[in-house]
Amino acid sequence: MQENGTEDGVLTREATVREGLDAFNRGDYTVALPILENQAEQGDASAQDVLAYMYENGWGTRRDFSKAVYWYRKAAMQGAPPSETSLGRMYQSGSGVERNDSYAAWWYQKAAEHNYPGARDRLNNLLNAGVEVSLPPELANNGSKVTAAQPVTVRTVPATLSAATRQKRSVTTGSIQFQTGEEILRGADGCGRIALGGVDPKYRQGAIDAAKQSVWDGVCADGLALGPGRLIYLRDNGELIGYSDMWMLDGRPIGRTFTQMYGVKNVYAGSRRESIAWNGEGYSRSISSREPKEPWEDQESLSVTRTPQDASQYVNFALVSKCGALKKSDSNHHDEPCIQESRQSPTGNYGDGKTHHYCKPRKCLELWQKLAAPLVAAFDELERAHAAEVASAKQPTERLLGPLTAEYQSQKAEAERLAAEEQHRVAAEAQRKALLATARQQEVTAASQARKPVSSPNLDALIKRMKESAK
Repeated sequence: MQENGTEDGVLTREATVREGLDAFNRGDYTVALPILENQAEQGDASAQDVLAYMYENGWGTRRDFSKAVYWYRKAAMQGAPPSETSLGRMYQSGSGVERNDSYAAWWYQKAAEHNYPGARDRLNNLLNAGVEVSLPPELANNGSKVTAAQPVTVRTVPATLSAATRQKRSVTTGSIQFQTGEEILRGADGCGRIALGGVDPKYRQGAIDAAKQSVWDGVCADGLALGPGRLIYLRDNGELIGYSDMWMLDGRPIGRTFTQMYGVKNVYAGSRRESIAWNGEGYSRSISSREPKEPWEDQESLSVTRTPQDASQYVNFALVSKCGALKKSDSNHHDEPCIQESRQSPTGNYGDGKTHHYCKPRKCLELWQKLAAPLVAAFDELERAHAAEVASAKQPTERLLGPLTAEYQSQKAEAERLAAEEQHRVAAEAQRKALLATARQQEVTAASQARKPVSSPNLDALIKRMKESAK
């Protein structure tokens, strides 16, 4: 029986790109996928573009960024502007390909030449950040030739998805609306989150490496954390060191977040932090215990932080029991408490952004009220002022989270099952090798005993006489 261009699972000649796109647009991904794969293999750029988009988002198939890059690249080489932009995105975010802003800029530039909406803005953002345009490797042996721009059928998605993504993301183009300086940091599982307030270029690699030691336990849509979940922090050896319970909208935390960090030798004895975030603005307050490396270093501190969209306005105040000295002239203050003020360093040197406001123990709370109280009040005000907006932003996404959460839980259970099977296989293999080794040792022992001379009474007597005569 023929249905939507397929007959008993076999593609018919009538299964055209249009049928595949129609199936995609109505959300019938299981029908769309084989049709688009067939047409993509035949070189149709529209099919390649939409197929890449399905792989990128995990619609109708398991999410696979590498395959998404493969098909975006195929379509982009044919001059498909949407894929040129999408391939630039993949390079910029490091999804399915090694991150390279210079290659991203090249593809944005090509899409801008083809007048694709948003490509010029993306290119300008990179150029303004000092990124140089470089020829991507897929064009190195092609004389940088890309087919002239050709019309490509615009992707659309079911209406049920558009409502949930209206706040920060255009699903149609798969683009994220970045604030200045923002970028995606990806965890060990490949799921991304957008760094609130951006990343200081000087510490960018450290932020990327730190993100790789985290795992998002929740739904990941379009390569970004979505909905309620737990961000788990790990050490290099896989040891759990803490977690954050939060609600993510397109990789950005919204509403309240609770973080618990466990002890790490020579760093922290532990800390608790609560944060509030909305529309790229955030405040947090925490209490932490530190294992001092020097006798005069603080052991506990209370802090409050503002993380605005404009990173230059970042500020943190910490009430520290033993401050130490930032410079030699402060050496006599080692054992004194202080309010430590941290702002973005004007020189790029970490210490240059810090100021110690030393205080006598009974005067510190008074100084804390003067310096930090406005941030504490702003924390509560941000939560109060935007509570309705946060709830409103969550509602349409929550309606979609049912099937997405079910899919995630299914994938998680399958991963755990496979991990358990692998653990059982490894244990069984170790046991098998141990049994073989034991059996082999028994064989060697038996063979050795078979070759050992049998004791003879006459021989024993002869040996005894020889020993006596030698005396």
